[in-house]
Amino acid sequence: MFSDAGLQSDFHIQTGNYVPEVALDRFLHSAARSAGDDFLGASLAQSVSVQDYGVWGDYVLEAPTLLSAMTRASSIIHLHADNDTLKLRRRPKSVRFEYGFAERGGKGYRQIAMAALGPLTSIPRYFLGQSWKPQKLVSI
Repeated sequence: MFSDAGLQSDFHIQTGNYVPEVALDRFLHSAARSAGDDFLGASLAQSVSVQDYGVWGDYVLEAPTLLSAMTRASSIIHLHADNDTLKLRRRPKSVRFEYGFAERGGKGYRQIAMAALGPLTSIPRYFLGQSWKPQKLVSI
């Protein structure tokens, strides 16, 4: 799987590495294929939080309110992933948070989109409690 993604075989041992999005796409595609699990990304989402994103995630969660945390995440997404986008759309009774992955056309996009639900939903859960659930999840 590591070689499929263009990563060194000992990559998982090292910390603080930069992972190009195309490598992440290839890695998750290969992992899902090897596991025979078309929903591998959904399983990953259950164990990934914005807190796992280091200084970037810390900065987001240091905001005083949920709205300011979501605004921070949207305004600094380029520091996490150059060409990804996060949009915050405010409605009268709700807020919509939309994530756009730059490598959307890749083979592993389905896995990445499902896995991204973990960090995205962890932001409101941090502020509103673990029992919070989104009203609606938009299709991948």
